[in-house]
Amino acid sequence: TNPSLSLALTEANQYNGKRFENSASVIQIAKAAGFATYWLSNQPRYGAFNNHTSVLSENADVVRFINKGFRDYADTAGYDENLVTLLEQVPAAPTGGDNTLIFMHLMGSHAAYCNRFPREFGKSTDPLTCYKSSLRYTDHVLNRIIESFVRKFDRGAVIYFSDHGERMDKNRGHNSGNFSFSMARIPVFFAFTNKFAAEHAQQI
Repeated sequence: TNPSLSLALTEANQYNGKRFENSASVIQIAKAAGFATYWLSNQPRYGAFNNHTSVLSENADVVRFINKGFRDYADTAGYDENLVTLLEQVPAAPTGGDNTLIFMHLMGSHAAYCNRFPREFGKSTDPLTCYKSSLRYTDHVLNRIIESFVRKFDRGAVIYFSDHGERMDKNRGHNSGNFSFSMARIPVFFAFTNKFAAEHAQQI
């Protein structure tokens, strides 16, 4: 998560040699353009696997972490769906302008996989089965996020991507010490409100 998002969310990348802490972030650029910015997270705020991301998040106007875990990146007290409640609290028309940028940082399908979803999405204790159940639950959460977003904002887009994949054979997860390209294959998709899609049909 740290090496991935510190590049994905700043001008630093694997080619220009810039360090993320000395690079402009998407949040900083959006704020300079007049956007109200929000960071809503179900990942821990502190810990070896989260500090880079937390540093970036602190630039947002509103920062909310519902996960109070410390050090253990796999520790969660609630499910990703709880972030929808925070999304619904974001004003549809922020003071000072009509532009809003919201980041929602899910736990998604991080190990321990069996802890990532409520029991109605699966009851197995097998890691591979739990991983598949976590994917189904993420689909459910994303559907709720998009539904909430479309109700609140008449013009806008939802962009979803993962910071890394997983290799499920031989229990490799996403350990870069045992790297394979399946760890770098990630989903990405876009969802648009009807008005936004109609106004930007050529670009979409």
